[in-house]
Amino acid sequence: MPENSPAFALRSSKTTLLTMTAMVIAVVNASYIYAQARAATADPEDQAASGIGSAVARIETPVRDFGRITPSASLQTDFSIGNGGTIPLEILRIEPTYGCAIVGDPPKFIPPGESRTLTLKLDPATLRGFFDKQIVVTTSDPTNSTLILRMRGEMRRIIEVSPPAAGFGKSEPHELRERVLTISNGSSEPFTVATGAPIASSALCISIDRDGARP
Repeated sequence: MPENSPAFALRSSKTTLLTMTAMVIAVVNASYIYAQARAATADPEDQAASGIGSAVARIETPVRDFGRITPSASLQTDFSIGNGGTIPLEILRIEPTYGCAIVGDPPKFIPPGESRTLTLKLDPATLRGFFDKQIVVTTSDPTNSTLILRMRGEMRRIIEVSPPAAGFGKSEPHELRERVLTISNGSSEPFTVATGAPIASSALCISIDRDGARP
């Protein structure tokens, strides 16, 4: 076919167009692969900010139930936080509730496909009866940034006083004020309540009722 024929010119233009398209695709693929390679070898903080891929926060067991416990029980537990994404998962913030503390150094970044342990501990002195403590963990997961961890159970004290203290505030002379404290026995054995020796020059009067009944 002559080179100056219309058919030859059309086929040449199609070949040139296909070649240029293939070159553009190759350049785009090479740029993407290069960007992925750079992100994979960068620091975790740079990877998380690269914008390539995403992190996926996962928690297998978000609830730790201690059951019925006494003040001498160990209330420390581990939560495993995983990353099912393609870039490091950043732990942005951990907010423990009252009576809960973080043990050791919490994880900052979790690589893709891996898990890290967050250790938490409860203070038994802050627990009364049934409790359900929540810990909020904020991550860089774009679709599920908040994880809720829970620690619950029932604190059974051998001797429970409710409320634990009695405040009388400021009173006028000869004004009588009464406060009632309930003492509960959490054991299977009886115990004796003794008021102790009277306080010198004290206007405090203590009376003990049995089973909540007035004498």
